[in-house]
Amino acid sequence: MVRVARQAASRGAADSSVLAPRLDTREARSMSRLTLVSLALSVALVGCDTPLLGNDDSALINLSPGPHQGGVGSGEPSTPAGVVGYSQETGAATLDEAVALLAEVRATLELPPAAVVSTLTAAAQAHAEYVAANQDYHKANGISPHREVAQLAGFTGAAPADRVDYAGYGGLYIGEVIGYQPKPVGTMQAWLESLYHRLPLIRREAVEVGIGGALGDAIAAHVVEVGTNSEAFSAASSGTYPLVAYPPNGALDVPASWSGLEAPQPTPPPAGYPSGPVLTLSATIGAIAVETAEVRPIGGEPVAVTLLTAQNDEHLQGRDVAVIPHLPLSPGVRYELAITGQWQGKAFAWTSTFTTRPESCALYERGCGAGRACYAHGGELECLWEGVGTAGDECRYLDDCQGGLTCLGSRCRPLCEDAGGANGCDAMCPGESLLASGIDGVSACLGLACTSDSCGAGQGCYWLDGLACGWSGNLGLGADCTYANDCRAGLSCLGSPGQQHKCHALCGGSGMPSCDVVCNTSPFSLSAQLGLKACL
Repeated sequence: MVRVARQAASRGAADSSVLAPRLDTREARSMSRLTLVSLALSVALVGCDTPLLGNDDSALINLSPGPHQGGVGSGEPSTPAGVVGYSQETGAATLDEAVALLAEVRATLELPPAAVVSTLTAAAQAHAEYVAANQDYHKANGISPHREVAQLAGFTGAAPADRVDYAGYGGLYIGEVIGYQPKPVGTMQAWLESLYHRLPLIRREAVEVGIGGALGDAIAAHVVEVGTNSEAFSAASSGTYPLVAYPPNGALDVPASWSGLEAPQPTPPPAGYPSGPVLTLSATIGAIAVETAEVRPIGGEPVAVTLLTAQNDEHLQGRDVAVIPHLPLSPGVRYELAITGQWQGKAFAWTSTFTTRPESCALYERGCGAGRACYAHGGELECLWEGVGTAGDECRYLDDCQGGLTCLGSRCRPLCEDAGGANGCDAMCPGESLLASGIDGVSACLGLACTSDSCGAGQGCYWLDGLACGWSGNLGLGADCTYANDCRAGLSCLGSPGQQHKCHALCGGSGMPSCDVVCNTSPFSLSAQLGLKACL
C-alpha cells in the first residue's frame, strides 16, 4: 500500500500534503432531508371525553390545498420517470425490515400486531413514488407532501383518504406518515423517536398498515398508511387497557438526544434543539390530566423538562402526554419517568425506566440500534443514520455510505484498522493509499489512484494523501481554497501549515498531464512513488 507522509495539524502541506475532504453528514449539510412530515385523518368519534380515532388530523400537519387540486385519479398509475419504486427492485427486503421493527415495538408494548394490507401498501407505494418524483415542485410552491397535484406524474388522489380509496381499502382509515431517511428501517426508527409521527404507529386500534418506498434523484421517500377494521375499532372503544409508554419500560440503548427534526416541530426547549429523547404516555380512551411529571437519573435529581398535553399543544389529543428533557441526557445512564394525575376518574401514578445509549460506538459492530451505524466523524466515533452506498458507490456525505465506510472525494471507501487483522488495511485495501480518519488506529482506503480523465462527469482527480475522485469545485489556479475539491478539475488545494492554501495544478505520473504543459512555476514533488508533482 502507498503511505504518504503527512503533518497532522495541516490541511495540506507543500510536499507532505493533507487535503481535507468534506466529511459532512446529511444532517449537518441538508437538514431538510431529515425533517419528518405526517398527517392523520379523522375516522370517527366514540362516546367518551377523548376521541379514539378522530383528532389525529389536528395533531399533525395543517394542510392547505396547492395551486391545483384534483379529485381521485382514474386508471392505473405509472411510476414517474426517474423514480425507482422499491417494488421494482431489491428494496422490498428493506421495507420488510421496517415492518419487522414496527411489529417488534408493538409486541413489546403489548399492542395487537399490525397486519400488512395490500391496498394500503399499494397506496403507500404509489405516493412514495409521487413524493420522490415531485419533491422540488412541492417545495417551490409550498405544498405539503401529503397533497398530490393532478397535473403531476404519479397522481392518484389529492388527499391521503382519496388515495387509499383509489387503492380499494375498505377499512377505517387513520392516517399517513412520510419520512426521508436513506433506509426504510431508519425512517421507521426516526418516526418512533419523534412525537407526532410516533403516536399513529403505536395506537392500539392501528392494526392495519401499508408501507412503500421510492428512490428519486435526490431523496429516498418512505410512506406508511395506517388503518383499522371494525373489530379492532370496537375492541379498542369498549375495552379497558393499560397506559402505553414509549420508550417501553426497561428499554435499553435509548438515544440520549433528539434533533427536533419533525414537521410540525414540538415546542422547542429554552436552549433549542437538540433536546433529550421524546417520552410519551398514551391511553387508548379517556383523557389524561397530568399533575406532576419528572425525569431523573436513578438516585439523582430531576432534569428540566417540557410537558406537552392537549392543554398546551394543539397537535396532541387528550389521551396523550409528552415529556421532553430540555437538554440531551447523559449517555449510558438509567433514568426514571414518573407521571401522576387523573385518568378515567381515578388517580394514577406511572413510573417506568429506560437506559440511554453509551457515548461511543464500535466501528464494525451493529451497536447503534435500528437504522443507524457507527461512523468516524469529527475525530470521534458516532452513531448516524445509515446510508445505502456500498464501497465504490458515489456519495456526497459520509453517511450516504453503509456502516464501516466513509465518503472520500465522491466515493464510499472502507475504513480499516492499522493494526491488521480481519479489518486491517492490508486485507481490506491492498495497494491503496490511506488517509488518516481522525480516529487513532483507523485509516480510510482511498482506492486505486485516479487519473486526469478517469473520474465521472462533474468530478476531478484530487490529492488526499493519494489520488481520489471528488466532486469538482470552480476555483481556478492560484485561488485561495480550503478543501481539496474547492478547485476545478485538474487542480487540488495545497498549502503549508499556518498558511493560506491555494489551488495547484497536478502533473506528472501515470495518466496526469505533463508539468511542462500546465506549470508556470517549478513543480514540487507530492509522491515520488507515483511520480506526482504540483505547481502554480
